Amino acid sequence: MKPPRMTCRTFMIAIALVALATRGGMLWCRSAGFAAKASEHDFIKFMNEYNLWTIEYDRHGRSLRPLTARDEASRVILERRVQYEDSLYRKYRHAANLPWLSVEPDPSPQGYRTMETPENPAKFEVWRSKPVPFLAPLPP
Repeated sequence: MKPPRMTCRTFMIAIALVALATRGGMLWCRSAGFAAKASEHDFIKFMNEYNLWTIEYDRHGRSLRPLTARDEASRVILERRVQYEDSLYRKYRHAANLPWLSVEPDPSPQGYRTMETPENPAKFEVWRSKPVPFLAPLPP
């Protein structure tokens, strides 16, 4: 049997098929990455919703006590975190469904780490503002 004749047209078709397969693989990987990010933000949102629920109720669903000012501040912070994580979840879920579109950078988490209320205009840190180093610096 004679091998197929390799013409310019055959080479162009082969290159187009390889390019389509490569681009399809790239889009699949990009979609999987966005789906993983969406899943991560959905989990963080779930944990914040659970923490929000535990401020007011015990594990049996009974109300614990009247909320203190600290509980109210924590509730406001957690509600902001839930909204922020929900917006990121929706953004990355959309990006996973349409991976060929560009994705804007994440919005800054305003009110995520600090809290300001009309009753308490001073800001206070919820977490440490500086990251804790994993390794202590070596002595000179």
